[in-house]
Formats: sequence, structure tokens, C-alpha cells
Amino acid sequence: VRVGTVQSVGTRVLPRLLAGFHARRPGVDVLLRESHDVHELLDAVADGDLDVTFTEVATDGRFEYRRMLDDPFVFVAPAGTPIAERTSVTVEEVTALPLIGYRDAVCSTVVEQIFRPGDTPSFVFRSDDNPTIQGCVASGIGYWATPLLTIDTDDPAVVVVPIAPAP
Repeated sequence: VRVGTVQSVGTRVLPRLLAGFHARRPGVDVLLRESHDVHELLDAVADGDLDVTFTEVATDGRFEYRRMLDDPFVFVAPAGTPIAERTSVTVEEVTALPLIGYRDAVCSTVVEQIFRPGDTPSFVFRSDDNPTIQGCVASGIGYWATPLLTIDTDDPAVVVVPIAPAP
């Protein structure tokens, strides 16, 4: 079975899912392919190079989709900062801070749709590597608004704060 995945699913969902799959189907090989570009993964399914793929968005009319989970947007701050001690932040508060965001068009669109039309968040750095972004937040370069699956929640250098109301 050839499976496409995006980074956050590959890190947080697939390991447990594959362990269960291999226990139930020990003779079935699973080949994984990761990409930051969900369109590349969808094209690979269409071309027959992948059997199935995980995606952040279901916008391609060529396929049938099944919603697997909801991944809430959260705010990530450096530990020890005043905002990291808050019980929640608003999107308006997030907009006013220096942010770290994604370069990839799909990922950046998914995240940036939480901001109201006309709001202009200030992005001080962009990357498509979740650990790089998290490291930059930990060092105080900026803050991060992102789906929860993208974060290493065991990292003591950052604090995850809910966004309320939830986008």
C-alpha cells in the first residue's frame, strides 16, 4: 500500500496507525511518501503512484475524501514570556505579534485564513519545517499560530495557548 502524508500527520498520527495496521496485517508492506506540497501528493494518487494520501484540505474534485480528525489552531509562545502565561489569546492579539509562518502556499493559506480580511499579520520568518519554526519560537524570534498536530508539545521551551474563540 503506497501512502502519501504531510509532515504533521507523519509525525503525530502515522506511527501509531501503522503499528496497529502492521499488527493486523503483518504481510502487507506500506510505502510512505512525504511532501510539503499536498498537490504533489494528490497528483501522485491521480497518476497511480500512490494509493491514498493524507491532506490538510479537501478541495480537489478528483477524489473522495474522508475526514479523519479536527486539528485545532493554537498559539505557540516562548516559555517564560507574559503571553505564554495566558489561558487563551484572541486572533486579534495574535495578529499584532511578530509571527513565524509557512512558505508553502497550501499550509500558509490554511493558517492565514484564521485572520480577518484586512488584518495584516507581520511574518518575520517563514519555513516549511515544523521543528525549525518551533525552534525559532523557542529562541524568541516570533510566535506561531498553527494546527496542534504540528507542535512537539513535550518541548519545555515553548507553551501552547488556546486561541479563543477557536478559529
